[in-house]
Amino acid sequence: MQDDFLQFKRGINPELLYESLEAMLVLMKKDPEAAEFLSNHFASVYRYILSRKQQELAELDEEFLV
Repeated sequence: MQDDFLQFKRGINPELLYESLEAMLVLMKKDPEAAEFLSNHFASVYRYILSRKQQELAELDEEFLV
């Protein structure tokens, strides 16, 4: 059960992803350039999360780069 919890903790929060995408849709209508910047940032963050899924700890400098 503890392994399942750790796996869940390291995964992407689907509710946060949904809310983030909803916020991006609203921003697209108001400011398309800002929405493009935001989508690039989201993509970077989620790629980082997925790539680090197997590793529990990361260097602090690496965390600040994202």
